[in-house]
Amino acid sequence: MKPLFSELVEINELQPLCEIFSNLTGFATAILDMEGNVLTATGWQEICSEFHRKNPETADSCRESDTVLGELPSTGEKYNVYRCRNGLIDVSVPIMIENEQVGRLYTGQFLFASPDVELFRRQAAEYGFDETSYLEALQNVPIVTEEHLGHVMEFLCRLAEMIGRMGLGNLRLREANEELRVHQQELERRVEERTAELSAKNVQLQMEIDGRERAEEALRESEEIFRVLAETSPTAIFLFQGEMIIDANSATERLFGYTRDELLQMRFWDWAHLDFSEMVRNRGLARQRGEAVPCQYESRFVTKDGEDRWLVVSAGLIEYHGRPAGVASFLDITESKRIERQLRDSLAEKELLLKEVHHRVKNNLQIISTLLDLQADNIHDENLLKSLKESQDRIMAMALIHEKLYQSSDLACIDFWEYLESLVGHLLSSYVDDPGRIVMKVDVGDLQMGIDKAIPYGLIINELVSNAMKHAFPNGRRGEITIHFHAEEGGWINLTVADNGIGLPPGLDFRNTGTLGMQLVNMLTKQLHGEISLLNEEGAAFTIRFKS
Repeated sequence: MKPLFSELVEINELQPLCEIFSNLTGFATAILDMEGNVLTATGWQEICSEFHRKNPETADSCRESDTVLGELPSTGEKYNVYRCRNGLIDVSVPIMIENEQVGRLYTGQFLFASPDVELFRRQAAEYGFDETSYLEALQNVPIVTEEHLGHVMEFLCRLAEMIGRMGLGNLRLREANEELRVHQQELERRVEERTAELSAKNVQLQMEIDGRERAEEALRESEEIFRVLAETSPTAIFLFQGEMIIDANSATERLFGYTRDELLQMRFWDWAHLDFSEMVRNRGLARQRGEAVPCQYESRFVTKDGEDRWLVVSAGLIEYHGRPAGVASFLDITESKRIERQLRDSLAEKELLLKEVHHRVKNNLQIISTLLDLQADNIHDENLLKSLKESQDRIMAMALIHEKLYQSSDLACIDFWEYLESLVGHLLSSYVDDPGRIVMKVDVGDLQMGIDKAIPYGLIINELVSNAMKHAFPNGRRGEITIHFHAEEGGWINLTVADNGIGLPPGLDFRNTGTLGMQLVNMLTKQLHGEISLLNEEGAAFTIRFKS
C-alpha cells in the first residue's frame, strides 16, 4: 500500500523550521499534500485567513489559486507564481519523490507594489467585509521586490528538495522494514517447520529410547535389542567407550560417509572438524568419568568426502559390559545454519541502510545551516543576525542527534551524556570567548534516549544553556552552569538547567515572553506533556518534569 506524503516526512520537525523561517523573513508558508490537506501553516496574513477564505465567493478564488499552484511549473521554471483574483501574489514549489509530485511548499499573501486601495475598498463593499478592518489588514500585507522573492524562493526550492530527500529516505526505510518483516516471517515459518520436524524426530527418538529401556530392563541390557533399535532409527547414533567407537548404525554411515567397519577403527572425535575435535574429545572422556558436561551442543564435522557441515550432538552415559560408555546421536543442521547466516547478513544490510538515513538527515540539516550562513552574508541588522545564529544552533542541536545515531551501535537510542557533551562544547565555542570563564557541569547518568524524545529535549537544553551563556554572566563575569537530567520513580524524567549568574529580571513571566527561545521551550514542554518551573534565587534554575 503506497504511503501517504504525511507519513514520509517528519511534520513535527518541519513545523518549527517553517515558523522560524516566517519569523525571520515575514513570508507565510504552508506544506500541502496532493489532496490539498494543509500539513503545516505559518505566518498567514489576516486578510486571507479572516476575510478571503471565510467568504464563499472569495474562497472560490482561493481554491482557484490552490489549483493553479498545485500544477507542476512550466519547463525551465522551479516554482509557480500566480496573482490571486483576490489581489495578492501566491507562489508554490512542488515537492518531488522519485520524479513524482507528492506535495507542495507554499508561500505568498504579499504584493509586488503598493496596493490599489480603491480596488480593495470595492472588494470590501462587494463581499460585505468591514471596510475599516479589511483595509487595516491590507496595510499588514508585505510588499516585496521580485529580486527579494527570488532569494527567498532559492531557499524554499532547496527546502522542498530537502523535504523530498527526507521523504525518499523514509520511503526507503519503510521498504527496508517491510522487507525485514517478510524475512522475519519467513524465518518464523521455517523455524516452525524445523521445530515441528525436530519435535517429530524427538518423539520418535524418545519412543525408541523408551522401547530400548523397556527391552533392556526385560532382557537385562540386551546388546542385540539396542542394535535393532539403532538400526531402525533415521538418526545417526553411535556408541563409544574409552576413545574408540564400538558400534554405529546405518544412519551414521550415511551421515559421515564411512562404512561401519571404518567407523569401528576411529576414535569418537575423529569425525569432528579440527576447530572442535579437542572439545568433543574432552567432553566425551569427561562424560565417561561421570563429570557434568553439556548433554547437547553444536559442532562442525567433516565427512569422508571432505564436506564441512554442522551437527547438533546429543550425548548421554550408559553402562556397557560393566563399564561406562557414551552414546551420541547427531542431527544435521547445516541448512538451518545457512539460513541463519543469510538472515544475519540481511539484518546487517538493514542496519547499514538506517545509518545512511541518519547520515543523510544530518547532512540535510547542515545544508540548511549553510544556507542560513549564506543568507547572513547579505544581512547587516544585528538583531536579525542574532536570530539567524540562534536558528543555526537549533539546527545543530537536531543534526547532532542524527550524527550520534549514525555513530551508535544501537540505531534506536543514543547515549544522551555523549550528545550533551558535544552540544555544550558547540555552545561554549559559539558564545564564550574565554573557555575558562564559564564552568559547565553535566550530570545525566547512564541515560539512553530515542530520537522521538532526544530532539525536543536537545532543543530545550540548547535554548536554556545558550540563554544562560548570553545573559547570566555580563561584563566578563565568571560563573557555573549545571545540567541535571535523571529518571525518577513513577516514570518521570527530571531536567534542571541552572546557573549562578545575575538571575532573571524581577516580575518577568517566562511563560509569556516575546523571545522565540523561551516560546520554543514552553511549546516543546507542552508537546511532551511536561511541567516547567523557575527558581530565580542566586541565579536562575529551570526545572522541567516529563513522563518517560
